[in-house]
Amino acid sequence: MLEGLGSARDRRKVTMWAAMTWEVSEAIAINYVDTHLHHAEFV
Repeated sequence: MLEGLGSARDRRKVTMWAAMTWEVSEAIAINYVDTHLHHAEFV
């Protein structure tokens, strides 16, 4: 990784990483609910 990158760019990278991680976690959680509960609690 290059040294001396601007802090604004670093913050943007961290924000994008956090957003992607959240989306993946949300998708995994939805998959887990769909697989293990079979929509039983939502019908």
